[in-house]
Amino acid sequence: MMNLTRIDARGNHGKGQGNVFNYMMATEGMAVDQATAYYANDPSDAQQNTRWGGALAEALGVAGKAVLKADMEQLGKGFALDGTPLCRNAGAEPRRVVKRDRRGQVRLDDEGKPMEAWEGGHRVGFDLTISAPGDVSVAFALANDAERAGILRAHRRACAVAMDYCQSKAETRRGQGGKEAMDVEGLVWTAADHFANRNLQSDLHTHHLVYGVTRGVDGKWGTFDAIELYNHQHAADRLYKAQLYREMAMLGYGIDRLRSKDLDGREGADTHARIAGISEELVTLLKTRRQEILDYTAKHPGASHDDACKATRRKKHEPAFPELTRDWKTTIERVAHENPGLVRSTEELKQLSGNANKVAPKSFEEVLSRLHETEAMFRERDVVRELGMEYMGQLDASEVMEAVERFTAQSGLVRVQAERLHDDDRGERPARRHREDRFAADWMVDWEADIVRRAQARQAEEALKLPAATVDREVAAFESKNGFHLSDEQRESVRHLTIGTGGLGVLSGLAGTGKTTVAAVYKQCFEAEGRRLFGLAVSNKAAMKLEEESGMPCMSVAKLLSEVKKGKVTFQAHDVVVLDEAGMVATDDTLKLMKHCQTARCKLILQGDSDQLQPIAAGSGFALAKRAIGDRTLSEIRRQTHPLDLAIARSLYERDDQGRVKNVRRGDRSRAETLAMGARILSGLEARGCIDVFGHASHALKSAVDDYLNSPRPLSEKLLLTHSRAEVAALNETVRAGLKKNGALDNQDVTFRARIKDRWQDLSLARRDRVMFTATNDDLGVVNGTEGIVESIREGKKGGFDLVVRVEASNSKEDGRLLRFNTAEHNALTHRYAMTIHKAQGQGKPEIYHVATNLGMLDQQSALVAFTRLTSGHYRMYTTDEVFERLSERLGMERHKETVLDARLSKQQLPLQSTFVDGIDALLQKLKPIALPPQAARQKSLTLTP
Repeated sequence: MMNLTRIDARGNHGKGQGNVFNYMMATEGMAVDQATAYYANDPSDAQQNTRWGGALAEALGVAGKAVLKADMEQLGKGFALDGTPLCRNAGAEPRRVVKRDRRGQVRLDDEGKPMEAWEGGHRVGFDLTISAPGDVSVAFALANDAERAGILRAHRRACAVAMDYCQSKAETRRGQGGKEAMDVEGLVWTAADHFANRNLQSDLHTHHLVYGVTRGVDGKWGTFDAIELYNHQHAADRLYKAQLYREMAMLGYGIDRLRSKDLDGREGADTHARIAGISEELVTLLKTRRQEILDYTAKHPGASHDDACKATRRKKHEPAFPELTRDWKTTIERVAHENPGLVRSTEELKQLSGNANKVAPKSFEEVLSRLHETEAMFRERDVVRELGMEYMGQLDASEVMEAVERFTAQSGLVRVQAERLHDDDRGERPARRHREDRFAADWMVDWEADIVRRAQARQAEEALKLPAATVDREVAAFESKNGFHLSDEQRESVRHLTIGTGGLGVLSGLAGTGKTTVAAVYKQCFEAEGRRLFGLAVSNKAAMKLEEESGMPCMSVAKLLSEVKKGKVTFQAHDVVVLDEAGMVATDDTLKLMKHCQTARCKLILQGDSDQLQPIAAGSGFALAKRAIGDRTLSEIRRQTHPLDLAIARSLYERDDQGRVKNVRRGDRSRAETLAMGARILSGLEARGCIDVFGHASHALKSAVDDYLNSPRPLSEKLLLTHSRAEVAALNETVRAGLKKNGALDNQDVTFRARIKDRWQDLSLARRDRVMFTATNDDLGVVNGTEGIVESIREGKKGGFDLVVRVEASNSKEDGRLLRFNTAEHNALTHRYAMTIHKAQGQGKPEIYHVATNLGMLDQQSALVAFTRLTSGHYRMYTTDEVFERLSERLGMERHKETVLDARLSKQQLPLQSTFVDGIDALLQKLKPIALPPQAARQKSLTLTP
């Protein structure tokens, strides 16, 4: 595993390891005489466990030199060893400041002392830590001295491969605003081997302190842009493992290749390698860190996972290596005694051949499908990552890279232009990600072209349009019955979907603009002409909500496609299928749905918002269809009742000079425009008093939970939102502790294994806990997302726990229904207090509590969805000083899903057959802004599905 951590200007690691120079020098190495026997033929390889590395080590005069703390500190400050400055801010010292809130009040820590922070100065660099897999660390513990030296050398060689790959991707910046990117001659680092974790168990890993200096290919020194290190760290990790297992095989160990399996035992897509004879059970038994955390939470009810980590975390002081090995031997002997047959000696391990050559790798076509799971395009680094995993245990790193070359050269792969960069931010030589081609499968381009072609062709289906007289009559009847008049844009949207479009209609609706009302009107119009309507949503829960609001039968997209395939659901001519939140549906599923509707000659309505959360899978069928035939937009926001809230909601969308919402694509917005938009949003939030800023993420989390629990509104009228599942789990734990403290929950918990999608978790429940079902169960009559309250818990006579859960639903038929089941039979449950923003799209509540401490997941789309869940009460964001400093940038940052037709084919693509060029040009004439270049081509023609 590879981790990348910034080292601040004082040399602090940020992970509780203190000063990085002291930490790197504290490692205890194997005694030289222990390695002598192994390195007899190459004594120079018996180097110390701290050493210099990187292509620039020789230029800086440290190659082969003993590592001294003074030299590390000199490079860490940005100077060469002779005192020559290597970058502009070399030697700049950080300054210590007392943290204050935005009102100027001093921030206090948990002990009531002023909080301090260090600002500015030259950053030392990065700690790039490469850890051996658990089975290799176990083999290291089982080995004798000479064998350990061999394993250490294998690990070091694999580290060298990964580090060389990383430094080959690094760039430096030149010119005003750093617009000009430049390759570098290399990097320089100090490597330090460590052999144990904090519990002193075998854990072979190497810290690489990469100093924040480099030399560009122009010969000038400076700093480097770390973004490529982050971008390539997963690919580098796979190369490390590929090389490591080849080295272990050369030492005589057998290698097994294993396919991942889901909780039902079905084979998954992932592959990993493991030393034959070392089981996952043995690896787990020899690492007790997780058990310590579980034991702590069991003894301290209400303690969060973070509390347990902090309480059980030890300072890492490795003793002398001989003492470590004695401890390992004692532990191994105990495990062997308690688990006969589980522990093998090194000699016994080397008798096992392993199955590496018997487990065939997935085909290139299967790997290609995996590369397209979440994006319509991929980069070379993604191919390195996937093939590194696929061939782990069979190929070394250099052979993996050869396979990457073969993969990217295959005829069925399309070259796509690099990620777009706004002209205002573009120099003569942009950064790597803005100049290197991307790739896509030819079938991905087929899908996108097919959506465009079908969308345009279906506009000629006049039989699916309604008579204007019917629409006018039903609109008038609806207004009379409900006592209000539709707005102009609502009326226009209804006419567009009923009269102005044939087999496919697209409706864009900003968050809270009343799509439900428009849907009710066009539903009445279609039904007046005898048309059946059928609703679809992204999730089962969303489908239930859509059915309650619209009155038409609904199901999830996944369930519909499955039922259609089985022949259980059939559409009839002139039916109307409504896909709600269509902006969250990927290209593949959108195309499948379009095909089914076209075959049945029924109308398909796509309604959604391409500016809200994007599809999890690849591409965006909604965006493609909208560009192909146009849409009507509902832009008058109605959900927020307070004028200032309404202004904030409007500011979350980019608009033109006339106030109309713009269709934004990746790269349409410059950095200056991004910052300006973010500043406008932030200004509105601050003026409304929506933002609380804290010194630490834990303080933000606690304050959000306190406010959430202290509000007099019932929990059903509040949303506690955050960005990741891990953050949701932490919030849920904190909420439960607060509810127990005020007596809202029983103090006594029961704990059992619960299933959440593809993983197990230890779930603790008490009476009156709020829960959510995480899987559909037809026997219970629940879907993924059904919510309820635990009414009773009893230990089951035959195991598990008997639960009674009262359903909470807006549907009066479902609300209050009692569910009785045993956790041994149904365990797909989790707490339902906090939720991810992705789960919240489509909901609206009077009070919104948004914990925004995860900078990497905060952007315009997530902020838009979080804020626009608000109806009549208040929204509050809880964040940290560090996040707040970059909040303007993040609030203006868009992350729309890209399509190949948006990106366009690369100019390096070979010419296509003229028949394809003519056909694609004719097909996409209405899409000139995203049309393929006339001469852009592939090595084989595309087949457009008729």
